[in-house]
Amino acid sequence: MIYNTLDYLPIKIFIKIQETGNLSLLATVDEDVSNEELQILFDKLSDEFQQLNGEDNSSRNFMILKEISHLEAKLKTAMCGIEILRFEANNSVMLALSELLNVTIRTNRTDYYFKDLERAESKARLINKSIEKLRDQLPKKEETKFDSIDDTLAAIAMITGVSFDFNALSCTAYAALIKQTKQKVKAQEESINKLKNK
Repeated sequence: MIYNTLDYLPIKIFIKIQETGNLSLLATVDEDVSNEELQILFDKLSDEFQQLNGEDNSSRNFMILKEISHLEAKLKTAMCGIEILRFEANNSVMLALSELLNVTIRTNRTDYYFKDLERAESKARLINKSIEKLRDQLPKKEETKFDSIDDTLAAIAMITGVSFDFNALSCTAYAALIKQTKQKVKAQEESINKLKNK
C-alpha cells in the first residue's frame, strides 16, 4: 500500500517523515517505488497539507530551517575543501568537491587548477545566497514552540471531547480537528470576555 492521499496517511507518519526524511514510510515493504517517486509524492502531500492547514506554518518553518542547516553544512564543507586544495592537490578532496558542487577541477595545468578553484568558490558563495533567501522566508519574530505530536493530539482530544486513535488519525482528519479546536477555543474566549464585561 502507498499512502498517496492525505485521507489515508496518518498524521504521525507524516510528521515522522518530515522530521527524519525517511520517505520509505509512505509505502509498505512489498511496494516497488523509487525514492524519487516517493519524494515527488511527499512534496505533493506536503503542499496539500499546507493548504489544509493554512494558518499553521510550523512544519513549513521546520523544513526551511532543516534546509538552511543542510546548506550551511554543505557550504562549510565546500570552503574547507577549497582551502585544502589551495595548498595541496588531493584527489579524494577533489572528488568530494566535484560531487558536492558539481564542478571539475583540472590538474593538467597550474593556471587551470587555480581558475577551477575560483570557480568552485564562486559556486559555494551561491549556496550562501540560497541560505539568505530561505532565511527571508522565515517569520521575523521567532515565537514557535515545537510540541510533540502526541501532546498536540491529546490537547485536541481534550478540547474537542472527541476520542480517536492517535496512530491512525489521518492528515485530513487532523486538519479538521485543528480547525474545530481553534473554533471552540475562540468561542470559549468570547464567552469569557462576555462574562468579564457584565
